[in-house]
Order: sequence, then structure tokens, then C-alpha cells
Amino acid sequence: MGLALGACQMVDASAPISFEPIVYTSAGDVEVPISTQRSSSSLNVMLIGDSLSVGPFGDRMLSYFSQRLEPAQYHIYASCGTSPESWLKDSPDFITPCGFRMVTARESWKTDYHDGKKPRPVKTPKLAAIISKSRPPQIVIVQMGTNWMDEFVGASDLSGDLKKIIIRKFIAEIRAKATPYVQIVWVLPPDSSKYSSRLKDAVDRWINDCARELKFKTINTRGFTDRYVKGKSGADGVHLNAAAGHEWANGVIKRLPKINSTVVSQTSAL
Repeated sequence: MGLALGACQMVDASAPISFEPIVYTSAGDVEVPISTQRSSSSLNVMLIGDSLSVGPFGDRMLSYFSQRLEPAQYHIYASCGTSPESWLKDSPDFITPCGFRMVTARESWKTDYHDGKKPRPVKTPKLAAIISKSRPPQIVIVQMGTNWMDEFVGASDLSGDLKKIIIRKFIAEIRAKATPYVQIVWVLPPDSSKYSSRLKDAVDRWINDCARELKFKTINTRGFTDRYVKGKSGADGVHLNAAAGHEWANGVIKRLPKINSTVVSQTSAL
């Protein structure tokens, strides 16, 4: 995905956990069994995303985490232009030229466009490495998929077989490094006026098919957000402005497990 507009800035960055059944919020959500195991360690949440998590969506999610968790309990990694393969250990390094965000207890910073100047390039870290650096997360939130659409503009074959292989590898790497009962929540891409409905539906389908197969949850973004209107939602047909990005994040938050420093419930607030 292309640039995420915004100012360059610095950001400042135990108890049991319970998982109750998820309440799904639309017919398009994937219904999967949820573990009821409990952990004696403190809650740890990780968000991994693309330029939308570098931008306003990520700003709002950071605010949400920081209000409910101690700094050591949440981690955000977002790299503009990335798709799941960019984060896999056996994939070539991806150097993002258009923005990066990292929030950990030790190091919190963000690069983005500022006064029309491109941010410094940053190498996207590998998924296995970032999970191994911290205490194993109980919840991993994935916000990716839009960048795949650029690859398939005008394509006749949208079966997505190769992308499903990548999703399987991505989920496998999370589960290999995280806790055995990790809860994975994949936030499907928001609407964008740049791409056809057929292409947007295809990317959602690839992820949802794997969610049914591999038993993780998806959040159907386009099921609860407005259609992208260029000039109102954002400037380029893909990236969201602050108002639209925060609205999307608020909808995602309502559909996430209840997150705080002492307990997390998998019951969504409708």
C-alpha cells in the first residue's frame, strides 16, 4: 500500500486471562471455536499491520491499548506497503519507504511523511523475531490484506491459492512462537474506492477461507463501515483520514476481546 500521510512523531510507550465464546457481529464473520484455557501470566497483546496501522487506525489502537494495559503488555509493529509474506522468515527482506511504527515497552517510535518529505527507509522485521522478543502474546491482531489488491488489479484469476499458502505460513509462525492458546484476530481490509468490489471480495474470501480452516477469527470491516468516498474518507482512494480511521478502529475495538490489564473476555460488545 502507498503512503500514509501524517506528521513524523515520537510516541511514548499479573493476572489471569479468560476466553469466552466470541459473539459474532455479522453474517460474514467466521465462526470458530475459542479456547477456554486460562493463563497465569499477564496479558500480552500484539498488533501487526500495514500503512493503515502506521496511520490513524494505528493511532487509535495505540490509545486504546495504552489506556487499558501496562506498557509491557502491548506491542505494535506496522510497516507501510507490507503484506503477510513481507513478515515471514523465509521471505526476502522488505524495506518500507513510506512509513513504519513500532511500540514496545523499551522502544516506541514512528516514521511517516512530514512536510511532503518521505520518511527514512526501515527494514520490516520478521514475524518470528518480534514475537520471540517479548513475552508470548495471548492475542495477536493482524491488519493486512489491502496491498495484495495492487497485485491483482485487472487479473481474471482471483482464486488466491498462493495467497492462502502465505496465510497458512503466517498463522503457523504465530502459533509456533506465541502461547499454545493464542487468539488470532484478523481485521479484514476497509473499503477503498481504488479497487473493484470483485477484488475486495476476493481478498476477504482468501482470509475467511483460511480462518475456517485454521480456526482464527476475522472482523468484517466493510460490514460496519461506510463506503470509501474520495475527498471525504481520504485523499487517495485507499488511505483513511483521521476521522474515518478512528471510526474504523472504534468499530474494531467493539468486536475485539475485552482487553484490560487483568482479564480479557472473548465476548464482543454489540
